[in-house]
Amino acid sequence: MKTKIIILLILIQPLMLFPQITHSVSLKDIQLTDSELNKDYLEISCEGLINNGEQEGLPSLPVKLVRLSVPLGSQIESVEILNPIIKTIPLAKKILPFQVKKKFEVL
Repeated sequence: MKTKIIILLILIQPLMLFPQITHSVSLKDIQLTDSELNKDYLEISCEGLINNGEQEGLPSLPVKLVRLSVPLGSQIESVEILNPIIKTIPLAKKILPFQVKKKFEVL
């Protein structure tokens, strides 16, 4: 009888440990600077973030990558962003476009 109780507790434990995963992210202040590549554009940066773009030519924006571990066999039902702080910043120039870094070979 004792063996059955221990096995049952081991099987129920993962369900009790991971009913919901919560992750918080905080960001520093956004910095706007004139681009060194082209003075007609602004560069946006934020400490701890990397600048990336979806496609070459679209604005290069700061991105925070977050990796979460999900228990094996679990399913993600939803992802929610709670209490977002939205700031509108007027820009005097366009944002520097994202550019793919290309390697050049010296012949």
